[in-house]
Amino acid sequence: MKEETELTKQEFRNFMESYKFGFKTVQKKICFHIIKRIYSRCKRNYYFKDIKVCYNKKIIVEGNHRYIAYLLAGIEFSVIESSSNNSDNPL
Repeated sequence: MKEETELTKQEFRNFMESYKFGFKTVQKKICFHIIKRIYSRCKRNYYFKDIKVCYNKKIIVEGNHRYIAYLLAGIEFSVIESSSNNSDNPL
């Protein structure tokens, strides 16, 4: 029997293909295993940190993996306004 806190690659793929994200990223790759670990802990009521974003560019400055894991887990999270580097352009 699958635990409630376990995230499968298929669930992850389905989410990434269908979800309309509010912020973009400058990070070229994300790691499923990091998101899976964060998701699992979130489902057990653990909160890591807030997400830092640049509102002007609509990009995540810090917390790309947390952002996705929080959304997958249905966890409410806070967003902190931050600045971005001039070379930071969303993908």
